[in-house]
Amino acid sequence: MSVFVFVCFEGEHFKINPSVIAYIEARKNYSRVFCMHQESYLVLVPLKARMDVLSDKEFAVVHRGYIAA
Repeated sequence: MSVFVFVCFEGEHFKINPSVIAYIEARKNYSRVFCMHQESYLVLVPLKARMDVLSDKEFAVVHRGYIAA
């Protein structure tokens, strides 16, 4: 079963496949999702909440403020 990451950015909703996420950076109560195709989304979801949704097999905490694929 595929789990997608849903983000709301600048009033639009996006469904992102985790395989295209390069890394996620913490920004206080926000997180910035960086994709392989040079797009990034600043969303009002803390990094910890993102880690709870993403698979431990695909992503790892590399620093307290970053999750990498």
